Amino acid sequence: MKERILFLILFFSISVVSANGQKSFSKWHSSYFDKTFDVKVSNEIKNGVFDIYIYAIDENSNTDICLNFDSNTIVDFKAFLENVKSKYIEWKNIAIANNVSDMTKEMDFQTPSCTACWYWVDEWYFSFGVKLRPTFMILDDGRMVVMIVKEFTASNNRYITNTMYMVWECEQDIDSMIEALNIDEMRTMVNSRVDTNQLFN
Repeated sequence: MKERILFLILFFSISVVSANGQKSFSKWHSSYFDKTFDVKVSNEIKNGVFDIYIYAIDENSNTDICLNFDSNTIVDFKAFLENVKSKYIEWKNIAIANNVSDMTKEMDFQTPSCTACWYWVDEWYFSFGVKLRPTFMILDDGRMVVMIVKEFTASNNRYITNTMYMVWECEQDIDSMIEALNIDEMRTMVNSRVDTNQLFN
């Protein structure tokens, strides 16, 4: 039991360092919020793998909440986004053609496993092994959106929760996120920082 507690303390300590050791890479845009959100990458690469953080907004309108994917799964996440865009266009056109003005429907696919991270009261919290499904919704004013709205519970404290809102109002919003996740450019940036750091061993 003692060894497990020590392992968890070490694990969360490493996670906190990882969450704080980020570098801004690009941004994506949400027309619904009329805001741009950061995409960041980790400062470290291990066995060719680095972390990617896609920021959104939380229940308190803070933007210190994000989804963390490793670089091996980001291709699958981009494929997920392509599916989201395709289904959004399909359902939007069906709704327009049939004068549908009230609809909420979950899409039948989900993100690859990721970690939700958020910053609250001077501390980072994490919810591990998260898989998320998007929902298509026609709003009261007629706008058609796709959103991921999810309440997370911190893996190390079941009393700490936060709700993330990631909303795309048009296909251009989804494209902005896809374009913000250029894995080759990310890898080049991370590797260049690693090479520079090695000069000062």
